[in-house]
Amino acid sequence: APAAIGVFIVHNKLKPKKGTLPDDVTYIAGENVPDAWNCYPWDAPAYGRDIYAHEALARECAGSERKRPRMEHGGSDHTVQLRGGVPAIPGVPALCWLGGVEGVAVHTDGVLTMTA
Repeated sequence: APAAIGVFIVHNKLKPKKGTLPDDVTYIAGENVPDAWNCYPWDAPAYGRDIYAHEALARECAGSERKRPRMEHGGSDHTVQLRGGVPAIPGVPALCWLGGVEGVAVHTDGVLTMTA
């Protein structure tokens, strides 16, 4: 059994929660955000879109100030390389917006696991 269990989320939506975590589970949020739709690259297939169509819809919903990946026309962001120079997840440039983190990302059976 592990010595401790924690939950890390990229975005904590500022809204009432439907449940609670046990007291012995550590909760870590990368950023508190308004209660609005977040465009996560790993959700694109669930909506029947590729990553580019998914991000285009997110930009349309968010307005023109939304970031674009460098590989897309007018893009300004960069792709973070993992150990050994392997891209985070090929075809999923938005995952790299998390900011200079080295690690391993594995997508298996609909679950994205990231290890720094």
